Amino acid sequence: MKKSTILIGALAAAITVPALAADGVLKDAYVSAKVGLNITDLNADKLKSNNSTVSYDLSSDDKQNLATGAIAFGWNLEPSLHVPVRTELEYSAQQDHQFDSKHVLGSNPVVTVYLKDAVKLQQQSVMWNTYFDWKNTTKFTPYFAVGVGATSIHTKGTLSLNQDWNEVGTSGTWQQNIAKTSKTTTNFVWSVGVGTSYAITPNLAADFSYKYIDSGKLKQYYNDFETDVESSYNLRAHNLALGLRYSF
Repeated sequence: MKKSTILIGALAAAITVPALAADGVLKDAYVSAKVGLNITDLNADKLKSNNSTVSYDLSSDDKQNLATGAIAFGWNLEPSLHVPVRTELEYSAQQDHQFDSKHVLGSNPVVTVYLKDAVKLQQQSVMWNTYFDWKNTTKFTPYFAVGVGATSIHTKGTLSLNQDWNEVGTSGTWQQNIAKTSKTTTNFVWSVGVGTSYAITPNLAADFSYKYIDSGKLKQYYNDFETDVESSYNLRAHNLALGLRYSF
């Protein structure tokens, strides 16, 4: 049933879009698709009890290179308003991954004992982007971009007590899970970036871009204790993408 619905929708789009373009309804509109890489940093902040002033600093250097994809529908304002500006609505998704951060409780040359917060993250975003093109006499068009929107972030967290040891002739790791949690957060997201497009034909352009993306703060709540425990993070990414844009 689901496959039939998708096929019918695709056929309807294939018939309707050219018809709308021919009637001028899609005049100055475009569609685009991008694939790329997010250098994603779930920047660890604090681990604390909600009923206590005690808090622990979390540390992590767990930056990840994650695959991303995006599709967009937009309008070129230059033909009608005579300003070199494009604006679009974009949907994007990022590859799932687990980020680990920790707080060391004690260590010596042989043994290290620490708390670890392992967070598996899934992210999808809808953004309204605006591009300011720098028109020139070449086929290359550099641009500056800004965007705002909403991002849905689903996280699964596991808080554990860990011990690593390394003695002469033996080494190992011990872990005991303390608590688990799962939640979905909707955050405000914003981005700034630069890029350039190359006109392959009058209607088709290739695109290369860089964006800095700030997805705000994340909080994990663990309640398998006598008191609730909270961990907090800042989610940021550097996005590199290649794409194609077709103008009607």
